Amino acid sequence: MGKKKLIKIELGNSRFQKTELKDHASEFILYSRYSGYVLEGFNEQLREAKLLPTKSEFMETFKLELETTIENARIIHQLTKLYPSFGNWKIRAVTKGVDVTALPSFPSKPKKKARAKPAKPKRAAKPKKAAKKPAKKKSKKAKAKPKPKAKKKKK
Repeated sequence: MGKKKLIKIELGNSRFQKTELKDHASEFILYSRYSGYVLEGFNEQLREAKLLPTKSEFMETFKLELETTIENARIIHQLTKLYPSFGNWKIRAVTKGVDVTALPSFPSKPKKKARAKPAKPKRAAKPKKAAKKPAKKKSKKAKAKPKPKAKKKKK
């Protein structure tokens, strides 16, 4: 495999100070693993990154200028869109003619072919049972209870 072309990008986050910027930028590596992307050699590229001051009206902020592959830059851009915790990160390509906003491509995995399920052996048909006939209704006379006979009083 040949050497991949490196481009310069700027990563900035106004929330973090100069000393914390690289530490928080390394979180991209962890989150890329969670989302299924691979940032190849990004840890080493972060170590070699330069801290550049940016002028702001309120406070002094810094940005990281680093050389990375186009694929890594696109993955970082995608992570800033996926996770709200990266919402304050700004990514900009310094190298002209490079579009960082394009989606990164996943390596294509061969699809598994569906296997046919083994057929279950057929059972013999069970004979159907005849439906029970409803019981005959009793006549009204049979339902009525005989009245008890009144006892004669002794005098």
